[in-house]
Amino acid sequence: VVADVQHGLIPNKISHTGRVQHFRATRWRLEQAVDEWLEVHQTTGELHGVLNLGDSLEGDWDGGANQATKELEAIATQFDRLQDAGLPVLHVAGNHCLRHLPGTLLAERLDFPPTRHQGVVHNGEYDDDLYYAYQTSDGFRVVALDTCELSGLPECAWPGYSLTHRDPQRADELREEAHAMCDRLRAEASARNEPDPPQLCRWNGGVSKRQMSFLRQQLQESRKLNEKVLVMSHHPLKSGAARESALCWNHHEVSACLDEFSDVVLGSVCGHDHHGGYVQSDTGVHFVTLEAMLEAESNAFGIMSIVPHSDDGDELALVIQGVGCMTNRYLTCFQ
Repeated sequence: VVADVQHGLIPNKISHTGRVQHFRATRWRLEQAVDEWLEVHQTTGELHGVLNLGDSLEGDWDGGANQATKELEAIATQFDRLQDAGLPVLHVAGNHCLRHLPGTLLAERLDFPPTRHQGVVHNGEYDDDLYYAYQTSDGFRVVALDTCELSGLPECAWPGYSLTHRDPQRADELREEAHAMCDRLRAEASARNEPDPPQLCRWNGGVSKRQMSFLRQQLQESRKLNEKVLVMSHHPLKSGAARESALCWNHHEVSACLDEFSDVVLGSVCGHDHHGGYVQSDTGVHFVTLEAMLEAESNAFGIMSIVPHSDDGDELALVIQGVGCMTNRYLTCFQ
């Protein structure tokens, strides 16, 4: 697993939280991660794929599409090494990925959904939808959500990420839905005498009604098949798993859906909030935010495993073995 590589062809910067952002160095950090993943795969045969949780490139505002394309190629070359070794890489789009590049180009170059491999891929309704599910032969399913699908605040001249990777008609539909969602969330907060929801920032985004239907359909199918599900996204999906200003716009709705299917959902893993975070819902679903490779002092990546927690196999554990500043975690499921 890795989050927020955010490779950029620009000098280092200091983030708004005072941490160094190592834009150029992340190319070599990712190379180190790929080296270690391949070694595990070749020596044990127990690595079955890699999850990349978005913001693979910086997409600097001043650099334009040409620079963003070069950043993407540098990162994609490293992920190609995993694909060539027979390992599927499951990607999601992050907000930085889509600043200058259409999502179709991003998905084509990074090969997501991972159609080159043996898992069963379930796509969204539209050919250029960036959400999908990947079903393995051993009883697991990964649902990859697109939390940049709805974006662009109503009061902001910037139109949002959805317009960069959708056909015009679908883009208009998504923009209208995004504006309606923002208006609804603000009205609900006002009715409670609260300020505007802190997650309504332009670097965040939301999940459409159509995508929510897709998520529910995947979870229903997994329940029927007695599968276990891991949900991946760029933006965090539950309050407490990250800073409030980094959450998915409609995180309450998405996390409520996962809680409804807590009998099959192992947890949610995401990036976006570079500091990382964790919370467990009342139903037992784990929500993990992984630390960013970009702001690590040395590196940040890991190996995630799903292992038996009880002798009879009724309980499982989600285990993250972190490298560098990525936090080690042992999270029990289905207690």
